[in-house]
Amino acid sequence: MNSTHDIDFLGIKLTTGSQLASTILLIVFAISFIVSAFWICRDARLRNKDPFLAFIFLSAAGWPFSLLWWLWLRPFTQKEREEEAAKNVSGDCPKCGTFLSGKQECPNCHWNSKQT
Repeated sequence: MNSTHDIDFLGIKLTTGSQLASTILLIVFAISFIVSAFWICRDARLRNKDPFLAFIFLSAAGWPFSLLWWLWLRPFTQKEREEEAAKNVSGDCPKCGTFLSGKQECPNCHWNSKQT
């Protein structure tokens, strides 16, 4: 017997609105987890880390907290490392030999470390 309060959602018979809401919420969480898993695996590949281990971390550490941890603790990319190294220039100027001591621009010949 069909009750007048039955709801058919994706072929699943739901008897109350709260069951419908919980089903939709479960679907949203599942889609969010899947999207997060693909993003973390792609990001791990870009950072030369094992995507499988990144997925295990996502699953074992408890989503969504593991996603936040990954964003906070993820390793630098090669480009980010090079940019950081350019900020911390020290040594002699390659153009005139003046000691730079962490400066971006040589005070003598005005060579800029960002030019290289």
